[in-house]
Formats: sequence, structure tokens, C-alpha cells
Amino acid sequence: YGGNTPLHYAATSTAVGPRGRGTVQALIDEFGANPTVKNSLGQTPYDVATSDSIRQYLLPIQLQRETQEAIDAGGYSLPPGIDMGGLTISRAPVAPPPVMSMPPSPAGAGGGAAGGEN
Repeated sequence: YGGNTPLHYAATSTAVGPRGRGTVQALIDEFGANPTVKNSLGQTPYDVATSDSIRQYLLPIQLQRETQEAIDAGGYSLPPGIDMGGLTISRAPVAPPPVMSMPPSPAGAGGGAAGGEN
């Protein structure tokens, strides 16, 4: 057992591709498993993952969750020696970033000559 959660066990799956990663995704997305929980050896599911696919899926989620936890704690949950440089976190709601889209292409642009002069 060693303090492993179901997510730790799923992360050690030897199934390759979507099958192995699918269980990990379901545990996080559908059941709310926390990817930052450590076992008795201080290892997260990412640390014990055996597949690159699972590790690539877990890493950004773990980093986002750890960062949010540190911000929520005012930087107090950061490892010793790391601080937020005097940064204060505003709790005011922030609008989401704008979505950038490609401008529409001009009519007739496509390289064809339609009714041009000779």
C-alpha cells in the first residue's frame, strides 16, 4: 500500500497509449483525484508513472494545481527558500484572456485571375 492512492496505481499502469492514460484521466476528471497527493515516500502520481504518455498528461495538471495551492496559501506552501518576491495576490475576479482569431481572407484572394486585363 505505502500510502498510494488509486491515481498512484493507475499511473503505474503498463498499458500503452490511450488505454493507460484513460484511467488516469477518468480518475482526475470524473472522480476528482488530486494529482498532488504524495504517498508515504513523498511521491506524486507523476513521480511513480511508468509511461511517458501518463507523465506528459500529469505534469501540467500537477504544476497548475501546486501553483494554485501556493497562491491560495499566499505563498506559504512553497518549498523553503522560495518566496513570491513580495507579490501580493488580488482576490478580485479577473476576466478571461481574449480569444484571438484569424482575420477573414479578402474576397477573391486565392491566386486566380478573374477578369484581369491583358
